[in-house]
Amino acid sequence: MTQSEPDREWTRPVVTNSPLRRVSCDSEASLVPLQEGHEPGHEVLVDSLQRARFLPTLAASLGATRVHLVDYPGSVLSLPTAQGLALVASRSLQRKLARLPGVERLVESLWGHRLNPPWPSPEATLALADAVAADPAPLRPGQGIAHYIGSLSAGGAERQLSYLCEQQGGGARVYVRAPLEGEHAHHAPRLARAGVSSTYLPPLLRSRPLDLPGLSPEHRALLERHCEREGIAPLIAALRRDPPAVLHCWLDGCNIAGAIAGLLSGVPRIVLGVRSLSPKDSPNLNQPWYRQSYASLARSERIRICANSAAGAKDYAAWSDLGSETVSVVPNGLDVSEWSTPSPQAREETRRTLGIADDEVLVVGAFRQIEVKRPGDFLRALAQAHQSFPRLRAIHLGSGPLEASFRAEARSLGLDGVLQHLGRRQDVVSLMGAADLVMLCSRQEGCPNTLLEGQALGLPAITTAAGGAPEVVREGVTGFVVPVGDVEALAERILRLAESPELRATFGAAARSWIHERFSLEAMADAYTELYESESEG
Repeated sequence: MTQSEPDREWTRPVVTNSPLRRVSCDSEASLVPLQEGHEPGHEVLVDSLQRARFLPTLAASLGATRVHLVDYPGSVLSLPTAQGLALVASRSLQRKLARLPGVERLVESLWGHRLNPPWPSPEATLALADAVAADPAPLRPGQGIAHYIGSLSAGGAERQLSYLCEQQGGGARVYVRAPLEGEHAHHAPRLARAGVSSTYLPPLLRSRPLDLPGLSPEHRALLERHCEREGIAPLIAALRRDPPAVLHCWLDGCNIAGAIAGLLSGVPRIVLGVRSLSPKDSPNLNQPWYRQSYASLARSERIRICANSAAGAKDYAAWSDLGSETVSVVPNGLDVSEWSTPSPQAREETRRTLGIADDEVLVVGAFRQIEVKRPGDFLRALAQAHQSFPRLRAIHLGSGPLEASFRAEARSLGLDGVLQHLGRRQDVVSLMGAADLVMLCSRQEGCPNTLLEGQALGLPAITTAAGGAPEVVREGVTGFVVPVGDVEALAERILRLAESPELRATFGAAARSWIHERFSLEAMADAYTELYESESEG
């Protein structure tokens, strides 16, 4: 059995959203605000859900956009305000009912649930993953492929899921953990056009006791906590209602929860897709049980783990103490017919709309404004290059929590009139096709879609040597690869391309051929089919 780290101090999660109103539950009877006042659009961190009371939490949440509930040390559940308040109200009511004489025992005897179960620890979470991997439910063969992901937002993993589902057609279906609205439904129309259904699984759904033979009472209690925190109960219900032949999970949180649900539901094949390097250096993405949970779950013959880059596969295998052969590699795919170079007339029209002159060189950056993408490096490299090449212009596509600071730094660097912030757009092909080169400055990547897309459009690429990025850009052939954080090198490569139309043309032609040959959708879909059907080597 996998053992947790007994000497490790499990810390509270770091919530970086701002402005943030912090609320502390010091005892069963008090809820003490640590910061007074309400900012418009603020967010609330409640520490912890175990002792939160509804009315004080409601008062702190007036006008808030989201509520972050500390589930236990190392874990935070982030929900829209209404859902967060509903969970606090439910937990408060359960605690009150559990104090009434005989009620706790009655509820457990009738429905198999405890109203106020013991507060779990990361060690307990690991024990559940260990137990389920060692003793899964019997096989329940089904039809088709079920995908499980956090949302259908404009992120890279979500885009790859939509591409893959288009290849799989009506035999695929998608379950998501975030409501299908606003930015979380960015790819929903595309899936609908492909005949693929998308279903939101509300995390607050409570079901009658699940038929889970073989689990001890202790592990049943742990599962109940997982059902509320990770949305496992709704996923189990969906998998049992419409059994799939394959459950394909995407990204760490859904991988761990989905693997447990899939094993408990008897799904014959479960694929856990990791999309970048391991989260060991990203505390906002990591949870303390992830590493050992992967090691536990990988023991199951039903589970396959895959990465979209060789660098990611190697990093996850080393981080989770897995064998180097345990993590397969399936590179991202691209619909090269969709990302074909626009006609000269279309390109000219887009540039005219953007206000870009014929003799100006346009850099495109398409990335979420989050720390791992190092948006500040993008701005500083652009500013340095512009000093030597005044005809340089840039557009940025995407949004994210660092958008306000990104805009402020751009102004401080004198990039007004140089950089246009276009936000999240649906006409990305036209906008990128109007550019002259694409640049990505991340510190961590898997198989970056931005670099695939830009090169498919015939753009030379500049990237940092982040994770699998060097596997996508061929140094000195389709673009340039520089060390992470080396702003001077980024600026120098921009200048080299800006000053040489011939080099841009040579790199661009090579880039288009490279992407068409190596990263087709058909190759990606075939590789996943092979992974779905692979036999255990054990």
